[in-house]
Parts: sequence; structure tokens; C-alpha cells
Amino acid sequence: MVTFLANPLFIDDQRVHTDLPWHSFRKARKEWSFPMQKFISKWLSGDTATGLVMKRRKQRLHAHCPRCGEDNEHLLHVLICPAEATVDFRKPLLTDLETWLIDEDTHPNIADYLITGLTSWFEDPFGTEPAIPSTIPSIRQAASLQSQKIGWYAHLCGFIVEPLVTCQQSYNSSIQSRRRGKRWAIRLIHRC
Repeated sequence: MVTFLANPLFIDDQRVHTDLPWHSFRKARKEWSFPMQKFISKWLSGDTATGLVMKRRKQRLHAHCPRCGEDNEHLLHVLICPAEATVDFRKPLLTDLETWLIDEDTHPNIADYLITGLTSWFEDPFGTEPAIPSTIPSIRQAASLQSQKIGWYAHLCGFIVEPLVTCQQSYNSSIQSRRRGKRWAIRLIHRC
């Protein structure tokens, strides 16, 4: 299972096994509705109706993106399509995520990191990562692991690193919140 997930997400097998909060991912998956479970399974297995899949199924003559016309529409392209309509669709989703992070009492540095990183990735997925907006070593380490070893595509598939969860739990304790870092991770996976 780990190898199966690591290959399409371009992650080292060992990282998938050791650095991800599987308890949160498992719980998030159990809480999803059946249609959402089905969609996530299709997405992770690469069976979502992209141009390439539809052409392979002989349901389209070509694999072009219907929005921007790029050849060979694949899963990654669905997320980063540069068409104006797609960009306009993503902007409010990022705003909703930012609002949700604030409502969930997410550590401000973690919230800034997630929004800045995702925004940068959508604009230029193969470009340079933005600077991590934190002076706290544990958050910088967790953010670096997420950005450099796991990546934003895997993040959007619900794979967040365990150290981010730990940092959030520490923050909850410091503000004397009864919220749990694991529960925050489950809800963040749902949002992604």
C-alpha cells in the first residue's frame, strides 16, 4: 500500500511509511461519505476522468484539457491548470482554507506557511519554494519536510507530515486549548 501511494505522488517509500500521520489519515477516510471515499480512491489510483483516462477508455478522441487546451490532461494538470476559469475557481477555495485555518486556531506560522505554499505552488508548481514564514525551529523543520520531501500535490491528496501535527498540538497546549492536534489533522485532510 505504501509503495502504491508513494509512486504516483513522487514520494520516497520510507517517507510515506514514517513521516505521515496514518492514524489521522485512516480516521479521516473512515469519516468521509461513501461517494467521497470512492472519489479519493479513484483519484489516488489515477482513475479519475482526466483527458488521458478518457482517451484510454475511448470516450474522447483526444486527451486535451477542455479549459486551456494543453495536451495530455493528467491529475496534476487538473489541479494547476492555468486557464482563467480554473484560477478563478481556486482563489475562493484558498480564501476558504485560510478562514478555516484561522477558525481552527491553527498556529499563525503554520497557517501562513500552508496558504503561501499552496498559492505559490498553484502559480508555479515547478518553481522555487517560498521562504518558510517562521522563526520557530520545529515549524521550520516540519514545513521543510512537507514542502521538500512530501510536496504540495501529496498535501492536496491529504498527506500532511506528522511534525506539523505535533507543532499544532504544542500550539494548542500553549494557548490552553482543549483541541487536539490529531483532530486538527483529520479536519485538515478533509479540507484538502
